[in-house]
Amino acid sequence: MCSTRGDRAGTAEVGELGHAIDELARLVKAEDAGEEEVAAHLARVWAMVTDLDPELARRVARYTS
Repeated sequence: MCSTRGDRAGTAEVGELGHAIDELARLVKAEDAGEEEVAAHLARVWAMVTDLDPELARRVARYTS
């Protein structure tokens, strides 16, 4: 059980991230999935991860600069 509203929101976001990763895995396995569709979905997953962890977002920006 979550103790604060923020904790519950974080749990929901992690659940959404899990679903997005599952969907990405499905797309990668699908023979008819286009490269652009997979890339767009992967970008969405990364955006969700960096929303959950701003420090990670800061580090990623450093590596991609």
